[in-house]
Amino acid sequence: MADQCTQLLKLDCLVCESTGEACVESRFVLPRKAKKIAEIQARVVDLCAEVIDCQVMVSGVLHKQIFFVGEDHHVHHVPEDVPFTVFIDCPGAVTGQNATVSARIVKLTHTLEFCQELCQRAVLQFVVRVTEDCQVNAILDPNGPLVKAECVVGETTRAVTVENEVDLDRRAKKIRDVQVALEHVKAEASDGQVHLQGVIVKSIFYISEDDVEFYQEERVPFSAMVEVAGAEPGDNVSLKAQILRVDRFLSNGRQVRQRIVLSVFVKVTRTCELNVAEDANGPQVMASRVISTNSRQILVENAADLNRPARKIQEIQARVEDVAAEVIPNKVLIYNSRIDARNHA
Repeated sequence: MADQCTQLLKLDCLVCESTGEACVESRFVLPRKAKKIAEIQARVVDLCAEVIDCQVMVSGVLHKQIFFVGEDHHVHHVPEDVPFTVFIDCPGAVTGQNATVSARIVKLTHTLEFCQELCQRAVLQFVVRVTEDCQVNAILDPNGPLVKAECVVGETTRAVTVENEVDLDRRAKKIRDVQVALEHVKAEASDGQVHLQGVIVKSIFYISEDDVEFYQEERVPFSAMVEVAGAEPGDNVSLKAQILRVDRFLSNGRQVRQRIVLSVFVKVTRTCELNVAEDANGPQVMASRVISTNSRQILVENAADLNRPARKIQEIQARVEDVAAEVIPNKVLIYNSRIDARNHA
């Protein structure tokens, strides 16, 4: 076993998988009297899940389209939205872990009272999965299943210091507090490096010379470079940034010098396909199994009228947007594509 090749993968390790049910009842008054209910179409929308220690809180909306026959013998329609929340036991789950949920409507019943009040009961069934980020040294096996995963290129932690000075709107006796938050923090991989950039938002509370407290906001862009061996343009980067320390110094009653120390953790991964060995005693993970891959070229031709006469076409820039795909037996249907081309004459 020692001479087998391995690959470090970033995966979602399964913490818990559980099922639950909820009964969603509602009493809905139709806008007019009805002779009968023709049909009720229902689906679950806005479904989300949040992990609370040993439980998963599932919330969503049961959206209905109600079709009924009025006293005029016409079929009328009215929508109804019923929000719901249910807690599903999930042993081992810890707040902050990732949760996914799927739902289906098991049964929907209704009764019409007084020709206008509609009583409904829907039984919903949920499947929740709780996962946490993990790294697994997977053993490669040419005879094993082909999976699509994130191969770890490298990771590192770096301290970033941001210093600047700001002039207050009025003279101050002292700085009571400086609250700091991070916004729009993003990262991009390049050759052997990761470029970080973001915005530090500072809320400065200070006491003026007449003992009145004032507030002033400051937004400071920052950037930094972190070395990660093996990183290449186009690699995936995940990062976690947190504020370690905030120092502030007031001088001349107007100028505040600040030093912010950030701790930034970056992990660089690359999407890859590889055959891995299965181990019944290994960790249970969630990974995409590759069923098939293929490629095809298509020719798109069209004529475009320019806004003004041109002597020559200098350049045409084009990109494909809004591509959707649907799997059908033995094929993949690609549709809703839109080509955005820009002509430079």
